[in-house]
Amino acid sequence: MLSRAREKGYPWLLAVKESFRSFSRNNDFQAAASLSFYSLIAFIPLILLWVYPLGFFLLSSPSTSQGLERLFPDQFQGVNDFLQREAQTIARHRALWEILTVLTLLGLTLPFAKACRTQFSLIFKFERPWSFFRTKLWDILGSLVILSAFSLWVGGEFLYSLYVKTFRMDLPLSLDLGYLLGPFLSSLLVLFIFYLFFTPVKVRGSILLVGSLATVFLWSLIRPAFFLFLGLAPHYGFAFGSLKAFFLLFVWIYYSFAALLAGAELMANLKRREALLFKDLFFNPKAGRRIPMRYIRTLKKGEEVFKEGERGQEMYVILSGAVTIRKEDKLIRILKEKAFFGEMAMLLDRPRTATATAWESPTRLVCISRDNFEILLRENPQLVLTLLREMAHRLQSIGADSTETLLA
Repeated sequence: MLSRAREKGYPWLLAVKESFRSFSRNNDFQAAASLSFYSLIAFIPLILLWVYPLGFFLLSSPSTSQGLERLFPDQFQGVNDFLQREAQTIARHRALWEILTVLTLLGLTLPFAKACRTQFSLIFKFERPWSFFRTKLWDILGSLVILSAFSLWVGGEFLYSLYVKTFRMDLPLSLDLGYLLGPFLSSLLVLFIFYLFFTPVKVRGSILLVGSLATVFLWSLIRPAFFLFLGLAPHYGFAFGSLKAFFLLFVWIYYSFAALLAGAELMANLKRREALLFKDLFFNPKAGRRIPMRYIRTLKKGEEVFKEGERGQEMYVILSGAVTIRKEDKLIRILKEKAFFGEMAMLLDRPRTATATAWESPTRLVCISRDNFEILLRENPQLVLTLLREMAHRLQSIGADSTETLLA
């Protein structure tokens, strides 16, 4: 049972390890800086777009202001005061809110939505070209999703403040689930919606949930670490004077976006965790020892792997033993450990051009599906070169007249 749990857990562990590498490879810290800049441009328009339908609450309910204040640490009180003054001004002058104004504010958020979409496409290796109009439409929808997520976030903070001030039961903090789970569930819901829209490929809900949980966890570490740093260096940023709050705000947003992209990297690698298992199989002979048994076929001598004329939906890598390739009972080649075969019929969706049979007993093969192999080819150019070299080697060894049986 322990070995089975280890076998199931290894792909997830491999995805976590690969996330650290891909975070650096995709320059996500640099991307976080860009997203921070775009978010600051889009933040005031988002506030104004959000304030208009809820403007009367700002004028009549101090609890809404308290919910807004919870979005930032106490060091950013100047920012909170500025936002509240601007929001109240807009709420009093509703005549300014014509359709042109709304569209202008929404347009100011488009660069932020586009930057998010671009980085997520890089993380998930999404390279499908889109038309100009579809791209713009998707950016507009992204702005609306960001606005909706922001509204849910502020609304959740408002309800949480209202709960703490008014409805919280007189219980110990360790038993008051609303007090403990309110901010967590609010952030989790917002992140799930954000990831659901901006992830450019189809991802299962469980993976979206794991990525959201990872980001919430990282966010929960940022806040205490930030306060600890300011506690150890209370005069940090003294030279910035009144700009200190804005400088600290930008740093806080920067690391928040870094955590957001780290969650996206984790989701991307969890989606392709099966392909990650086979990544080193073509270059490292010892990699086969870590392949879970559900991907391995064990055959006895004389047992067929596939027959000529069958549809090819997978390819194989030999872990141990040997395989013969025959066409019309004529021996074409004997493949041994580390060799791979069956990729041509799989990639071209054609019938098998030869019959593959186990030559030794036992023969152990790793079965790789078309989807996983396409991921490997797309993300590992070195594998493409290896495949071309193998094809050239087979051409040289069997002759040009048998090229159709090169890869079965």
